[in-house]
Formats: sequence, structure tokens, C-alpha cells
Amino acid sequence: MKKYYCKECGDEIGYNSAHYGQGRCRSCETKRRHKLGILDSKLSNYIDGRCSKVYYCKELYCNNKITIITAIYGSGLCRSCSQKGTKNSFSGKHHTEEIKNKIRNSDYHKNLKGKKAPNWKGGTSFEPYPSMFNKVLKDKIRQRDNYICQICGKLEKELAKNYHKKLSIHHIDYDKNNLNLENLISLCVSCHHKTNGNRDYWYAYFTYLMEELR
Repeated sequence: MKKYYCKECGDEIGYNSAHYGQGRCRSCETKRRHKLGILDSKLSNYIDGRCSKVYYCKELYCNNKITIITAIYGSGLCRSCSQKGTKNSFSGKHHTEEIKNKIRNSDYHKNLKGKKAPNWKGGTSFEPYPSMFNKVLKDKIRQRDNYICQICGKLEKELAKNYHKKLSIHHIDYDKNNLNLENLISLCVSCHHKTNGNRDYWYAYFTYLMEELR
């Protein structure tokens, strides 16, 4: 199989980066974009740090503006429309300790575990990771991402100093068996926990991010 290399530093890159991208590795492309002011101002849809194309909520008669990520990879709805029917009159209020104890000891609370839990995904979290998801592969992803959390920008050396931890490697599509390099991304422990909820949003966010940095 033919190999391709970054025209800046000589590191190996993928087929798509060589033929359809800028011909640079992720690290060099990120440095180039930062140098130009986060985004490439030469792009035709770039205006003062904003995308020239405006996207709107697809809900009838709404017309609220939404982000490109929500429009292309997400629900296509603004925050207001996406939360319709989810709010309740108890919002902002708190239970008393007596009520909390009743809830903890109720059969309803006990039945929210395992298969009866609302976020149950068939027990996939208990499945083992493939043997190729090892230290070598994880270090390769961390190096590609410049040892930086791709959500909050925290450096791995900060985690090592304060918490004695390395950056976690997250599967963008939540499939443990998909070890494609473009499906793996570096996150700090805190941000990695965030991605366990609202999975559709995070999948859309990371998919867009990876396509931008190809």
C-alpha cells in the first residue's frame, strides 16, 4: 500500500489528507490555522471569524439561527424547539431530604438499574476493548492531537502534574471495535465524562471537527 507524507514535517498522513486535504498532518494543519487566526481566512465562506452561510431551525415558523454543526450533523432544531415538551413545572425547585430518602428507597428507583435504565445500550459498556486498542495506539492519537484535550484545550502535562493521569482516548461513534484513527480523539477525564450524555450532539461535534482538520 502506498504511503503518503506531510509536506511540512514528513510525518505519515492518510489517503484523504493527501488527495483531498491540504497535504499536511493534523498537527501542521492545526498550527497553520492557528497562525491564520483559528480558521483559514482565504476560504470563500469565511467572514471575520464567522461562516458566511447562515443556518436556521427547521421547525415551521421558528427561523431561529443554529450552528453549522446542528444543521448538518445534528437535529436541525434550535435549543428552544429541541427542548419542547421536556420542561416541567418542577424546574429549579428541590426535594426535601424526606422526599429524597423515599425516592432512594422506592421500587421505582431500584428498577432504574441495568436493562431498565433509560440509557441502557445493550450492555456494550461491559464489553472488552479489542487488543489493538493498546498503549501504542493511544499514544499515537495523543501525539497527533498535540497532547491537548480537543474540547477544553487542557494539556496532558497539566493532568499528569495535578491528577497523575493521561488524556483519555474517546471513540467518536461510541463503537469500541472501530479503531479507525479518524474515529479516535483525545479528551481529558472531565470532558470524556461529558460525552457519555447527549451522544448525538457529541457525535455531530466531533465528526465536524475531524472533517475540518483533515
